[in-house]
Amino acid sequence: MKSFFKNFLLLTLPSILVLFLLLECLVFRFLLPANQIPQLTMDKTYLVKRFDPAGPRSGYFSTGKWANPNAYWQLNNQGWMSHIDYQRDKQQRRIAVIGDSFVMPAAVATTAGFAQQLHELMKDSVEVYSFGVGSTPLSNYLQMARLVTDRYDPDILVVNVVYNDFMNSLAVKAKDRFWRYALAPDSTVQLVKPVYTAKGRYSLLQRSAVFRYLYYNLGLVNFSAQKKQNKNQYEENIDKKKSAAFKEEIRLVTFHILQEFRRLFPNKRLLFTMDAPREMIYKNTLHKSKVSWLNALMAEACAAQHIEFIDLTPYFVADYQQHQKRFEFTGDRHWNAYAHRLVASIILQQLQSPPLLNHE
Repeated sequence: MKSFFKNFLLLTLPSILVLFLLLECLVFRFLLPANQIPQLTMDKTYLVKRFDPAGPRSGYFSTGKWANPNAYWQLNNQGWMSHIDYQRDKQQRRIAVIGDSFVMPAAVATTAGFAQQLHELMKDSVEVYSFGVGSTPLSNYLQMARLVTDRYDPDILVVNVVYNDFMNSLAVKAKDRFWRYALAPDSTVQLVKPVYTAKGRYSLLQRSAVFRYLYYNLGLVNFSAQKKQNKNQYEENIDKKKSAAFKEEIRLVTFHILQEFRRLFPNKRLLFTMDAPREMIYKNTLHKSKVSWLNALMAEACAAQHIEFIDLTPYFVADYQQHQKRFEFTGDRHWNAYAHRLVASIILQQLQSPPLLNHE
């Protein structure tokens, strides 16, 4: 027994420590950079999640055991993911793009995001600021728009919507980190205030590259309860049956949110864009999609408030028929750089016709 402990202390334990340091300082930081996300914080005035500029200002997004696609991200001076710093004083016309991880952007380099590409295309006459935080639902975009408008005074608000935004806008928890909506017994819509949390759950562990690789890239130490998903039950990463079951609630909340956008920002040009059922496009079975009713819902809600709307579905269909290029990464539903370029060009075309600031 003494010999065992001696060998453990003198040989095994030092070897484990050396291996850990090798993995921590070399392998999962440089050779296979572990996925890293910026530290989140909460804006105490608006109770909106954003990134903390006092934390890491740059890092790498990566997925899977081979750490792909290894995209470089960076934060600006105001705690938003952008390659440009934001100024409150406005020297030229300004566009604000609001959304979740698609706007953030996730899985591609910061400079490859469609909002950042729009900025580069238009920066001679218009500056484009982006405000995206992963997992943010449609219900939270209104409060984000209030923050953005009060602090940066944009002339145009562009809001990007994806499929999980709708179900995630319904309040299902007693405590939540996002603004959501609940329905009263009389079917009126009630806004549920988020609970303030100063730091993320794994803020300390996330400093370890070994932990991040195991947690994010391999999913081996995710202690949260996760149910195995039946692939036939999901389309575009949402539960088709569950969304259909809450169809009326989703409809009421969506119409309410769009009505509030128009009421709060009467003098702003408002443009909503929405993702497409991409897997059905690849299979040429768009008519079988069980989630495209959400595209129709957004179109109807926007039309009711005279808000511009771009359904990306026909654009993605036409592009895929011509080029046969997918719009996301293997194993990751976020748009790839090709899709971001396409979306930027679609929005640019919409903004330029009618005239850029048609609300004046």
